[in-house]
Amino acid sequence: MTTTQNHPNVIEPENSLIIIIDFQENYRSVLYRGEQTIERARILIEAASIMNIPVLYTEQYPKGLGPTCSDILNALPKNSKRFEKGSCSIWKCTNLPEWVVGLGKKHVIVSGIETHVCVNQSVHDLINHGYTVHLPVDALTSRSILEHEQGLEKMFLSGALPATVEQVLFELVQTNENIHFHEIRQLIK
Repeated sequence: MTTTQNHPNVIEPENSLIIIIDFQENYRSVLYRGEQTIERARILIEAASIMNIPVLYTEQYPKGLGPTCSDILNALPKNSKRFEKGSCSIWKCTNLPEWVVGLGKKHVIVSGIETHVCVNQSVHDLINHGYTVHLPVDALTSRSILEHEQGLEKMFLSGALPATVEQVLFELVQTNENIHFHEIRQLIK
């Protein structure tokens, strides 16, 4: 009898966490591919809700930069955890590292803005603390394409794994026998 074990870089729902970084309303109109990126992040969040994957989201200085955009807020599972931050890296948020460690997950799927600043510094801290980080590139952006692409390149060189939202979703379900397969497939049709 053979058992199939996934490669250590394949995402499994029971061992995953999704982090949504700073999708705040005041940034919406100035982002490179902003609307498409928000839509892809929304799909990722809806899949997390369907598959009961924990989601945390952050807001960078919401007094000045406004709240999380409504598309994202409306998609978040009710038990999502919000963290307000003043630093670029999420890892410097009060209680966030303890909350993440307490979940006991190994894989972190990151979506957010800006790729070259808050996402970049957060991803480096996550990698430094032993997490396998997956970056669905269609759910990440910056104000300029140059900054976005340079941020991605640095994170990939540091060990983050490139992906797309669709790739992440199909890794999470893996087979059409998965009870969530058809619901997840409908999200990306």
